Amino acid sequence: MWRLAVLVCALTVVPSLALAQQPCTTDATQVIEQVYRQVLERSADPGASVWVDRLSSRTTVREIVRGIAKSQEHLQRFGSQSRENMVVDVYRHLLNRGPDPEGMKNAGVFVSMRGSASLVDQLVDSPEYRERFGDWTVPGSSVRYCAGEQGSQQASSAVRRPGSRVGEDDEVFDKDHFNYLDINRNGYIDRREWDGGQSAFQRLDVNDDRRLSRGEFNGGGRVANTFASIDRDRDGRIRLDEWPWSRPAFDRQDANRDGVITQNEYRGAPAIRR
Repeated sequence: MWRLAVLVCALTVVPSLALAQQPCTTDATQVIEQVYRQVLERSADPGASVWVDRLSSRTTVREIVRGIAKSQEHLQRFGSQSRENMVVDVYRHLLNRGPDPEGMKNAGVFVSMRGSASLVDQLVDSPEYRERFGDWTVPGSSVRYCAGEQGSQQASSAVRRPGSRVGEDDEVFDKDHFNYLDINRNGYIDRREWDGGQSAFQRLDVNDDRRLSRGEFNGGGRVANTFASIDRDRDGRIRLDEWPWSRPAFDRQDANRDGVITQNEYRGAPAIRR
């Protein structure tokens, strides 16, 4: 009996150990190329430089996989077919396997209720994805980015005011957050550079020119910050596509990492220092 228990423990620990010991690369371009091949089933083009820059700064591979899987190209190419084929492709791209019968059934119901982009979030946030690939490994490959882990820790500490208590100032952004999103340094944040939901981008884009000026971006901090004003469908939860600020700000308030912010988790609007 004890041998069976040891075997079960070993099988549970091995994936985590293998992930930790997996060789890694500091070449962001190579990592993005592999993500394109896995998720879009094609080679990266010049437009991929946006993702290379983002990976080189502080965005995890997991979030880049999420962003590319929710891109217009991916949703159009793989989301316009039959629902069953779409679910198979999304599973293959994100978990590197096909869905089991129960997974197929549940995914079909989920997609019909919330759309294919929500299925991407569900799989990328799943325990299986986190255990198999973590934050820095490209699904379905041995490519792991090793330059980002230390950088993301530094960036995380950088947004907290020195001397503040943990959690007290997690939502404070300064002007550098605009510069971080403005990857091409043209003074605007376009849709490809934005790391939040489409509806949030559209609400901030006051003049409807498909890009955010610094004034429009900072204006997000003055949006009514009550829970009810953000929860547009009145279901008692704030989803990412309802959230008018950045993805990192959403994740910091989503305490249990279930993809929604409840009233108990909501801590108010992020303050933007000038």
